[in-house]
Order: sequence, then C-alpha cells, then structure tokens
Amino acid sequence: MARYPRQYDAVFALAVGALVVVLTAFLPPEGSEQEVDALAFMLVIGAATALVWRRTHPLRALPIAVVFTISFWIADYA
Repeated sequence: MARYPRQYDAVFALAVGALVVVLTAFLPPEGSEQEVDALAFMLVIGAATALVWRRTHPLRALPIAVVFTISFWIADYA
C-alpha cells in the first residue's frame, strides 16, 4: 500500500475509527461520566476521520482531531 498513501490513510482511519467506536460502545462510564449517545459517536468518528488527512495536510488534520477530542472530553464522555 506504500504506493497509495491516500488509500493507506483511509484504511488506517477506518480501522482506528472502528476500534474507537467499539471501545466507546462497550466500555462502561466511570464516575461522573455520562452514558454514550449519538453525539459521543459523532465526536469519536469525527476525530478518527481527521486521520485521513494526517499525511497530506497534517496542520489541518491535527486541530480537527483535537477539537473533536476536546469536545468529547468537555461533554463528559471521558
């Protein structure tokens, strides 16, 4: 896949996104964390989607992933 970096990044983002969605769905909330809902899944999928552009546009992908991750944290899902 080294010849096709865009496809490699898409597969990587899909794999990370699937892993994060599964972990988000099956790990129980601890302490004051709220139950996961559609917003939680949208936030983790958004953060994983930013990985598609990590190689071609890293300075755009990083803030996108950070915004989704911090939003997930502020919404008290983590």
